[in-house]
Amino acid sequence: MLIADWFIRTLVPFLIVTSFLLLGLLLLLLVQRVVARVRLERRQKLIDRYQPSVTALFIAGQRDAAVARLAAAPVSHRRAIGYVLLRPLRVAGGEIVEAIREAAAALDLNTLWTTDLR
Repeated sequence: MLIADWFIRTLVPFLIVTSFLLLGLLLLLLVQRVVARVRLERRQKLIDRYQPSVTALFIAGQRDAAVARLAAAPVSHRRAIGYVLLRPLRVAGGEIVEAIREAAAALDLNTLWTTDLR
């Protein structure tokens, strides 16, 4: 009987502490998911914002204006712009590559990409 009483006295605090730890981990996981979702939605909004300017790079006569619009973007948006610029390169060649190279140089994305690779 003495062992059973000791076991109960030890088990109850252990279960309470473990329950709180599990609840804390669950809350941490939920916060991480919310933060990841917010970051993903923000990135998608930036991609949607700059996609028309990148598309304008490929239209004759609009390239300079599109490069100027992209170059005027805040520095914090450069990674999203870089993603939008690189997306058409997966299936493209020729003049499109030159237009994207020109825009990347105007935005100084080469430095940013080199830093990201390190």
